[in-house]
Amino acid sequence: MAPRWLAALSVVLVLVNNQPGNAQVTMNDSTVRAILTDINADTIRYVMQTLQDFGTRYARASNHRAVAEWVQGQFMSYGLTGAYLDSFYSTANGWQYNVIAPLPGGSETDTVIVLGGHYDSYAYGSPMTNAPGADDNASGTAAAMEVARVLAQRGLTFRSNVLFMAFAAEELGLLGSEDCAEKMANQNVNVKMMINNDMISYCTSDSTNWRIALQQYPNSATVTNLATHVCTTYTRLAVTYRSDDIQYSDSWSFYQAGYKTIFLQEYEFTPYYHSVNDLVVYSNLPYTREMVQVSIGMLLADNFTIVGVPSADAHPSSFALLPNYPNPFNPSTVIHYQLPASRKASLRIYNVLGQEVRTLVSGVQAAGTHTATWDGRDNTGQSVASGVYLYRLESGGLVKSRKMTLMK
Repeated sequence: MAPRWLAALSVVLVLVNNQPGNAQVTMNDSTVRAILTDINADTIRYVMQTLQDFGTRYARASNHRAVAEWVQGQFMSYGLTGAYLDSFYSTANGWQYNVIAPLPGGSETDTVIVLGGHYDSYAYGSPMTNAPGADDNASGTAAAMEVARVLAQRGLTFRSNVLFMAFAAEELGLLGSEDCAEKMANQNVNVKMMINNDMISYCTSDSTNWRIALQQYPNSATVTNLATHVCTTYTRLAVTYRSDDIQYSDSWSFYQAGYKTIFLQEYEFTPYYHSVNDLVVYSNLPYTREMVQVSIGMLLADNFTIVGVPSADAHPSSFALLPNYPNPFNPSTVIHYQLPASRKASLRIYNVLGQEVRTLVSGVQAAGTHTATWDGRDNTGQSVASGVYLYRLESGGLVKSRKMTLMK
């Protein structure tokens, strides 16, 4: 049997696709910026505070269905009247409830974009009674809800269908997203990308130094490029690439199902993680607003050609070797590099004596942004010693190199 959201969406799509003028493919840059300004810090605060005021949103607490019903009701109040609870049963944890709110698309009716975050919370020592979870993860739930609110008010129809999701039981092992991703994979649903927001509200830096952590997945370079494009074009957020937490949030479930995804995360990790002090008062709401703009910007840039702005897949204009992350690292690190044209390229690791340790890339590479991962092994597969190493990119007569440190 097809999942409920798919059956409901197919009915709505028939109505939408019979309406004239739903195939808009371009949008002015000024319109994009106007839509981004619709993201409202006060609305985000309201959602986060209301979720905090439940006292706990722990998936085993008696109020966990009431939390899901409140989230569903908010989606419906924004105009997404098809929002519903997608229930699933866990032997150890009983019935759990993902919240799904469909926004029907236009021309690409066979593709789906998922935008979500988990609504459950946890606090050491008191999860059943006191787990406010403002940053983790009322902030991510508020992101999905705020994007849904703005898009519904604007009355936009995207090429792809958008499913806004608030996942249950993430803190018990990604149970909600795992259930959802498995259902979609089993039904061969064409998920174009999944955007996950998890912990996006903590920041103590001045706005001139705001940063975002893009937790990137090995199969999802195009999605990472899209997020980078939006950050650099439309926000004040400097980009840092990471992969240290990719297994610990709901995007992992979609990656495991073979889908392309990204995990948007605050750059400064909150000191109030999983504690009774994870409160809205410690959240930086202007920063959170900027983080939410990344999600809505990604949807706009993916579904419309933005007039006057190069697309996310436009070739970079320069030859670049970017800082690896993490650094120092153990056991692996990710290297990003850019090529302005299709040409032969090599990326090699050297020790401090100038001896080649590992060849990561050798051959013709397409124009664009690429990633390579070094796992601390040499060309024979043996682990190398701790120390400083050089990584060197060569292409078209150009050379760039950087240092990194392996610490065991």
